[in-house]
Amino acid sequence: MSNPKTTSLREFTPEQLKDILNAHHIWASTNPPQGQSADLSEANLAGVSLPKVDLRRANLSRTTLRGAHLPNALFIGANLKESDLSQADLIHAQFQEATLVQTNLSDARLEAANFQKANLTDANLQAAHLSQQTNLKEATLLRTVLKDTDLQDADLLIRA
Repeated sequence: MSNPKTTSLREFTPEQLKDILNAHHIWASTNPPQGQSADLSEANLAGVSLPKVDLRRANLSRTTLRGAHLPNALFIGANLKESDLSQADLIHAQFQEATLVQTNLSDARLEAANFQKANLTDANLQAAHLSQQTNLKEATLLRTVLKDTDLQDADLLIRA
């Protein structure tokens, strides 16, 4: 599984990130869309604190969010392919229909997160923290690493 290297990733100032997120929120909340969809691909956002951030349908491919504080974040339909969310706080985060192929979620806090219909093919959930409210119904878990992950309380309906 490949993980992004922090040294080659794009950096954003807090002001730049705020502007991108504001434009994206307008884009995601208007019909027809106004503003601009967030392209945070190949970005270094390690350790960022963005509770309740709205990143619906955003491009976060190959982005580092290692150790980020993202409770209640909206990643519905987002592209997180090959991203690093290890050790991130993603409690109550929404990932419905998101692409998380080859994404590193090891040791992430995923209590009550919703991955319904998300694609987690080749993802790493080793030692991830789930709860009985973690929703994996119809998620694609093909070749997903689940070593040391307690699925006993997770809500599962595996898609064949």
